[in-house]
Amino acid sequence: MGSEVSFPRKFGNVIFEGNCKSCIEALRDGGAAVPWRIKNFVADVRLQFGRFANASFSWVNCEVNRAAH
Repeated sequence: MGSEVSFPRKFGNVIFEGNCKSCIEALRDGGAAVPWRIKNFVADVRLQFGRFANASFSWVNCEVNRAAH
């Protein structure tokens, strides 16, 4: 995951992109109910991203993110 690379390099402001819209929406909205299928994933990610001064999440369509696949 990108956080494992960026944290040791002491990046304070990071933007993480993903193509799973429901995951990105759950990570953006801290108070909303998270679907049970991704609840553990979201909890783990939130715990990791507490280490950054400013972390944001951006949804990227699969077609745009083709290089990652």
